[in-house]
Amino acid sequence: MRNTGFLFYKEYFKQLTFENGKPKLNFNNNALYDLNLNYKIAELFSTEDHFELTTIYPGLLIGSGYNHEIGDQENELKLGFFFDHTTGLPCIPGSSVKGVLRDACEKAEGEYVISIIRELVGGTRKSKLTDEYKNSPGEYLIKVFKGGKNSPFVKMIFVGKDAQDDYIPFSKRDIFFDSFPVKSMNANGKFLANDYITPHPDPLKDPIPIQFLKVLPQVTFQFNFRLSDEPFSKKIKLELFRQILLDLGVGAKSNVGYGQFTDNINLNQNGSANTGTHNAQNTMNKPVHIIPKGVELKKNAEYNASFTGLSGDYAHFKFLVNEIECVVCKKARTVYEKLKKKGYDAELKKGDKVIIKIQADYLSDKSEVNFQVLMPEIHNNCF
Repeated sequence: MRNTGFLFYKEYFKQLTFENGKPKLNFNNNALYDLNLNYKIAELFSTEDHFELTTIYPGLLIGSGYNHEIGDQENELKLGFFFDHTTGLPCIPGSSVKGVLRDACEKAEGEYVISIIRELVGGTRKSKLTDEYKNSPGEYLIKVFKGGKNSPFVKMIFVGKDAQDDYIPFSKRDIFFDSFPVKSMNANGKFLANDYITPHPDPLKDPIPIQFLKVLPQVTFQFNFRLSDEPFSKKIKLELFRQILLDLGVGAKSNVGYGQFTDNINLNQNGSANTGTHNAQNTMNKPVHIIPKGVELKKNAEYNASFTGLSGDYAHFKFLVNEIECVVCKKARTVYEKLKKKGYDAELKKGDKVIIKIQADYLSDKSEVNFQVLMPEIHNNCF
């Protein structure tokens, strides 16, 4: 496999030419999208303390703050990306994983992670812990998290100080290693693709989509650690870390769905997680919509949206609600059948403008998003 990082940051710009003093980018982005995971990376980086999580729709974005834009180029990938220098693979830095976990342990004076511990030892949260660990003394576990950033757990694990406020030797501290993709469940093992964000700086001007690189859904990352049995069993500690990452995700734009994971290998065709307890026949249920918390969609409300493409059997659409980006999806066959009945007999192309009409109130993530797809040129002529 070619070194992806070298391809993205070196070969990409080597093919830059100048015509009349203006830059012209000649790089074919398919060179990135056609790469596949074809060697056993897990055997190179695996540690005793590890777990695997799989990306869900819309994927994973890391390193977006790095500079990569030339400007005024067709098909340009404008945002940066983080790759491991040696392997060239997309990489979630150990420092980023550690930062997410530390922030979770400090939230609300430790109450967030305390609630997870209670659910784990009480058996009310689905986990991989055996009964031996579920019956651990919960009150002791809870005590070490009280105080948030000043708690014994944060001081020991993230600051590196013991109960006497002395620094713990590095050889005895918990280590957070970089996380690498170890397998892809996509066709031909592909693990990268492009996506777009569409800022709206001016309500009177057409927005300009920004293209960027992302890790696809259905790509499994291995999170590696070296953990001690202090201040409690590393088995519980590892499961706690796994639960936090499942809850919060990692990477950029997590508020609109990027960087979310599942530990369920029975994924939908677009990489969304199945969250129910249905039998195997139902593991291809409708993908999860990306509606950020606090967004309400009222019946009969209409939103200008764009078609972002197909994933498996599903068509995906993006739109804004009070400047917050939302994503909904519906079986492509259903969308085309409805449009055909209304006089539109062509397939949608990526970027096509549509209207999303909400068919029933959506007030929280406990309900479905019931919507209809309309074409503006046909819908507007009906009035």
